[in-house]
Amino acid sequence: TLEHSVSALLEKNQQNNSTSSNGSHQNSYSSNSSRRMNFDCTGDVRRSPITAIPGSTSFSVNQLDGPPNGNIGKGQNSTKVLYFTDKTVNPCMCTIQKRLGEITLKDFKQIHDKSSGNYRYSFKALDPEFGTVKEEVMNDDDIIPGWEGKIVAWIEEDTG
Repeated sequence: TLEHSVSALLEKNQQNNSTSSNGSHQNSYSSNSSRRMNFDCTGDVRRSPITAIPGSTSFSVNQLDGPPNGNIGKGQNSTKVLYFTDKTVNPCMCTIQKRLGEITLKDFKQIHDKSSGNYRYSFKALDPEFGTVKEEVMNDDDIIPGWEGKIVAWIEEDTG
């Protein structure tokens, strides 16, 4: 945070002043680098990064970039779907094992809990003329529009 950065700069300035007054130009900043890397002046282990806690197993930062367990090809054949309904406060999320651009309304209906009633299905889409819109899809064989690599949908009960 900004406070930690300012604090670290002030400490560095104080150390530079104290080393120049002693006449020795030893780099005391590097001797305390492990504490400074935590961006925490208190030394409290609870505020340290997980890799600095004794007994923690370290991991490569590159592991955060890819899918878990090294299944690189597996994630490309599935699409995340986020959908909103009238019956839930929070949106639901699931995955369809098809690529974006291959998913039809029929595929989407299979994941939705179809209790009795008729429903209207709208999807977030980008229209060249109007920008971001909700596009209603009615035909089961129509391809569902995607948005930034995923599908965002609204399911409303059709009362009319």
